[in-house]
Amino acid sequence: MQLALGRTSATEYLPSLSKISPYLVGKVDLMLTNRSPQEVLEYFNQLEMEDYARAEKHVKETVIIDDGPLDGFQHTMEPLLRSLGLITTLKKGIIHLLKPFTICSKGDVLTLEQAKLLKLFQRPLAHFKIKVKAHWNKQNEQVQVFDLHDEDEDDDKQQDDEN
Repeated sequence: MQLALGRTSATEYLPSLSKISPYLVGKVDLMLTNRSPQEVLEYFNQLEMEDYARAEKHVKETVIIDDGPLDGFQHTMEPLLRSLGLITTLKKGIIHLLKPFTICSKGDVLTLEQAKLLKLFQRPLAHFKIKVKAHWNKQNEQVQVFDLHDEDEDDDKQQDDEN
């Protein structure tokens, strides 16, 4: 995206678009709209959805799976569950967990396996939120930068401080 919009004033597609380039790094999207910046900010500030926690993120609660039959899993999933650390057996085509299993504990930094298990057991522990970083106005050729305070980094830091 940086290349298409222009990284410098000499290569920018339209005036001042190169000023957006520094914000187009990592997991970002570009939104084109005729709506005012205030409308966009209000919408995205209110938008928050549950999501599955990803590896290398701190979790804020303990998740334990009780022993017994695992409803909702086909028998073909049993090898995958075993490979992820669960002690299971098949009884008449139904997967049974032989002893309670702790997927994660509060304050843990998730491994890839734990993140997969949380998703398999449909336990969303994270929240999806969109943060608006900057706005380019075609009419006045100005870039407005919004508060770039990263809440995820604060959450991670707070977890580190608590441990």
